Amino acid sequence: MGVAFFTGDTIFQLKITSLVPFLSGAIPDFVTICDIIVVFAVFNSLLFAAYLIYEMISQKETLNGKLYALWGINPIIFVLLNLYLIDGTDEFTIQNAALMIMMIGIIFTLVSTKVIISSMAKMHINSFQIEPLLFSGYFYFHYCYSGEHKEDYVLYSLIAASVVSLVLYFRFVRVSITQITEHLGIYCFYIKEKRKDK
Repeated sequence: MGVAFFTGDTIFQLKITSLVPFLSGAIPDFVTICDIIVVFAVFNSLLFAAYLIYEMISQKETLNGKLYALWGINPIIFVLLNLYLIDGTDEFTIQNAALMIMMIGIIFTLVSTKVIISSMAKMHINSFQIEPLLFSGYFYFHYCYSGEHKEDYVLYSLIAASVVSLVLYFRFVRVSITQITEHLGIYCFYIKEKRKDK
């Protein structure tokens, strides 16, 4: 992002072969810097996800435990399905892509944090989470509804999903911080001495 700030976003559209001419025989001519960044990000994310899944499964001793651990990550998969359901050719989606991706990212962070904490604390987590379904209204009005005021309903459903996502995220953060500070008997962001009321 820092490079784009100084050089402009057109740098991501430069072809690799124009920057490194001796790679013209090894890399197709249409490959751009943006393509390389996306491939690297996806490959890195897949490796990290595979490592986390392996760690979750390896902690379980029985086959049922391993299957239950795999079943526990299905909320994360449903969140990722939201990204694949986004219509990249739609004008409304193009104009609001940053907001949609940011909100889905917040939902992904919330759901994956729940899964990680429950796994580390060996707590039961409900395999059904409401957060991955927050954009269901948006997808319904976008793909299935063809009545009057469709554009308004799509906009309102996106705003509603975004607001609820933020509320759930901040509520989770507040509850988590409160539980940790009360359990340890400390103040938030201040851990030098115990609280007097503990």
